Amino acid sequence: MSEKYLIIGATGSIGSSLAELLKKSGNDIHLVGRNHDEVKKLSDQLDCSFTVTDVLESGFVDKVKNDVNEIKGI
Repeated sequence: MSEKYLIIGATGSIGSSLAELLKKSGNDIHLVGRNHDEVKKLSDQLDCSFTVTDVLESGFVDKVKNDVNEIKGI
């Protein structure tokens, strides 16, 4: 059974490795990162959705929540 995962810090070495592992295991993932080019590239490679934002920004939680709900829900 596939699960849904939200990966914050997806473009770092741990986040990207985790994203690849979860996706290869058949799970649905949503990436969160602050560098648009990097998170978009990883999203394209893994065929998944993403949000570009920084955890230190005001409204971070609401932005991610809105993006996820619009796309597929997690």
